[in-house]
Amino acid sequence: MNKAKGKMGDQAKSRNELHDVDIALHTLLSSKTVDNNEKFRISLENLKALMSVMEGIENGLESLCKQLTETKASLIKTADCMAQMLIVLSYILIYVIIWYSVHPE
Repeated sequence: MNKAKGKMGDQAKSRNELHDVDIALHTLLSSKTVDNNEKFRISLENLKALMSVMEGIENGLESLCKQLTETKASLIKTADCMAQMLIVLSYILIYVIIWYSVHPE
């Protein structure tokens, strides 16, 4: 539960960071008082921060895909095990039916 809250908090933080970068870039680029070199430098810093956030999102998605793949494999193994158990139970049931038909009480 705490792990899920942490991941949700990270996602909210990423969204906020993306929003902050977007606002900063928009404000900066529409500003008339800042020279082009300063605009470029600040834009570059903001874009680096944005790339960092995007890398975090990418890493989170890779982790999620890995977990989903592991869960899928686990479910397949569980289903296979259950199918084998059903086969064994079927054989036991057949054996009991045959035994009672041969040895009526």
